[in-house]
Amino acid sequence: MSIEGRLYVMKDFVINLAKLSKCTERQVAAIITDTRFNQVYSIGINGGAKGQEDCMCITGGKYGCIHAEINALIKCNNFSEDKVMFITLAPCKQCAAAIINMPGSFKAVYIVEAWKDKTGINMLEEAGIKVYYV
Repeated sequence: MSIEGRLYVMKDFVINLAKLSKCTERQVAAIITDTRFNQVYSIGINGGAKGQEDCMCITGGKYGCIHAEINALIKCNNFSEDKVMFITLAPCKQCAAAIINMPGSFKAVYIVEAWKDKTGINMLEEAGIKVYYV
C-alpha cells in the first residue's frame, strides 16, 4: 500500500478510535505512529482517570476529561524522532506543549478537525513540527 493509502487508513483509524471515548462532551482520539504510518506506538482517547469516572466533564465543568493526546503520550515509550501524531481534533495549548516536550519530538501532527483556538497549532509550527489537516 502506498504511503498516501496508509495516511487515509490512519485517518479512518483515529476517527473510529474516537468512538470508544465515553466523554459526554466530545469524543477525541490520538494515535502516535512512525513517519511512514507502518508502526503504531501508542493510542489515546479522552476520558476520566483509570478506575474513576468515564467522563470528568460531568463532575467538574466543561471539557474536564484527560485529553486524548495526553493519554497517548503517557503510553508511548518510543523516544525516537521518527514519530507523528494523528488527532481527531486540533490540540489545545497544553497538549501542544506536551507534544513539543515529548522526548524525541515529533515530525508532524495530522489533524482531522480544526478548533476555534489556533494557539496549539501555532505552538507546534513554531517548534518546527509540521501540521497537516487530513
